[in-house]
Amino acid sequence: MDEVALRVATEADLPRVATIHVAGWQTAYRGLIPDDVLDALSTEVRLAAWREWYGVPGSEVWVACRGHLVCGFSRLQPAQDAALPVGTLDLTHLYLDPEERGAGIGAPLFGHMLERARDREAPTLVLSVLEGNHPARRFYERAGLQPDGHRATRPRALGPDVHEVRYRIDFDDALTSVGEGAPDGQPSTRTGDPE
Repeated sequence: MDEVALRVATEADLPRVATIHVAGWQTAYRGLIPDDVLDALSTEVRLAAWREWYGVPGSEVWVACRGHLVCGFSRLQPAQDAALPVGTLDLTHLYLDPEERGAGIGAPLFGHMLERARDREAPTLVLSVLEGNHPARRFYERAGLQPDGHRATRPRALGPDVHEVRYRIDFDDALTSVGEGAPDGQPSTRTGDPE
């Protein structure tokens, strides 16, 4: 099996990113988000959204690749919540191809994104995760993030009565690492697609 390399995404990667994004939702969120919402997801619609998200000022998208095949991705952008410290970054996406779950890609990709936030001198990193996605929540907690009390729902994107909780890490207050044995492949930072 080829080693995994991380690199900045290009526009040419966006169709694969959209495919992984839809597959990630449809596998990891089954039972957490209503089936009708998951079954209605479209790679074409998601690709159109990714073409917009890719160009958001201050955002960066990274991909994990085996050889030339993109097998995971993650995205940072400036946080939109004015109540957060100036310069806070939001990890809006962290998804793996469902075929790659447990293959040792999620933790290094997440660790890289933490380093990118530090490199950008962000005081804080936040991410949102489905409230019921306990494997992902444990993963982030092991990495040093904690819920910050913010809870939200986006009924058009997630269905009724599905909530996300926000996790955060303040870089001045903590040293973090993604520990061995962390569950890999929980596509689940934020379900985080703008409505």
